[in-house]
Amino acid sequence: MSVLTQSLAVARLNVMGLASRPGSALVVVLGVACVVGVMLSVLSITAGLSRVSLSGADPRNAIVLATEAIAEDGSSLPENTCATIIQAPGIARERDGTAMVDCEVLQPLGLEGFAWGMLFVRGVGQQAWPLYRDFKMVSGRQFRPGIHELIVGAGALAIFHLKVGDLVAMPDGQWPIVGAFSAGGGVLESQLLADAATLTASTRATGFNSALVRLDTPAAFATFAHWINENPALAANAEHQAQFYLRSVNPFMRFFRSLAFFIATVLAIGALFGSLNVMYGRVRARTREIITLRMLGFGALPIAVSVLSEALLLSLTGAALGAASAWLLFSGRHSVVVHTTFQLSLTAHFVLVGFAWALVIGLAGALFPALRAVRLPIAAGLRDTATI
Repeated sequence: MSVLTQSLAVARLNVMGLASRPGSALVVVLGVACVVGVMLSVLSITAGLSRVSLSGADPRNAIVLATEAIAEDGSSLPENTCATIIQAPGIARERDGTAMVDCEVLQPLGLEGFAWGMLFVRGVGQQAWPLYRDFKMVSGRQFRPGIHELIVGAGALAIFHLKVGDLVAMPDGQWPIVGAFSAGGGVLESQLLADAATLTASTRATGFNSALVRLDTPAAFATFAHWINENPALAANAEHQAQFYLRSVNPFMRFFRSLAFFIATVLAIGALFGSLNVMYGRVRARTREIITLRMLGFGALPIAVSVLSEALLLSLTGAALGAASAWLLFSGRHSVVVHTTFQLSLTAHFVLVGFAWALVIGLAGALFPALRAVRLPIAAGLRDTATI
C-alpha cells in the first residue's frame, strides 16, 4: 500500500470520527471562526474606504489645491484662480470651447443632530456636472443657482438619515434639501451640494478650496501638473483625483489594517493554544488506534498526515464560518470615517488572507501533536494505551 493510499485511509478514519467528538471539534472551529470573523470585519472597513475612493474618481480628472495643503478644507485658492487655471495646457473643453474646470468650496457642518462623523457641504458651479462620473439625481430635483437649496448624496442620506424636504442649519438660516443624488458610490456621495456662489456668500468665504479639472487624456496630467506647479501666478499643486482620494483615507486605512491584524494576532494565540490542547487530547484518545495502524504496517508519515488533516479541516471550517458571519453581519452596511461615508466590503483578497491565517493556526496547532503521534512506542502503547 502506497504512502498516499495509507494517508487517505487514515485521514478518512479521522474525518468519520469527528461526529463522535463534537465538543473538542467545536473548540477549534469556533476559535478559528472568531479570529477570521473579527479580522475580516475590521478589514472590511479598509476595503470599503479603498472602493469608495476609486469608485468616484475619473482617470482624466485632476484636483488643484493650494501649495502644502494636505486636504481640501485646509486649502485656500484666490478667487482669480479659475481664470488662471483654464489657461493650462491639457485641459479638456466643451464643444463651445469652455474649459472643463470647476472651482469649488467645501464647508463643514456642525455635528448636532447627526449620529456620528462629519458632514460637509460642497459648493459647485454649473461646470461641475460633467466632471463627476456617474452623477445622477435619484429623487427630487437639482438645486437652483442663487437659491438657498441643497441636494444630498446617497451615502450621507443613509448615514445621517437625511431626506428630501429636511432643513439643514446653515450660517444664514435653514436651507432645504430639494433632491438626492448618486455618484457611482464615490466620495461625493458623502456630501451635500449647493451652488458655489451662494455658499460662498453664506459662509463669507474669501476664495475657493479646490479646483476640479478634466484633462484631454490621462497622459496629459504630467504636462498640466508641471504648468500648475511652476506657474508664478499660482501657489498650487495638482494631483490625480484618485490619488488624492486615496491619500486622504490612507491614514485611516493603515490604522484599521493594523488594528485588524493586532486583534487577530491576540485571538489567534488563544485559538492556537485551544487547538494544541484539543489535538494533544485527540492523539491521546487515539493511542490504541495509532498503535494498531503501525502494527498493520502503516508508516509514520500517514499517521502524521492524519493528525494534520484533521486540524486543517477543522480550521478551514472555522474560517468559512468566520467569513460567512462577517459577510452576513457587515458586508454592504454603510459606515462613516470622519467625513467619508462608504459601504463595508469583503474582498476576495481579504477572505484568502483569512483562510491563510486559519491554515497557519491549524498547522501550528497540530504539528507537535502529530510528532507525538508518530513517536508513540508500540510496545509501551500496547501495555498502556492510556498514556503517551
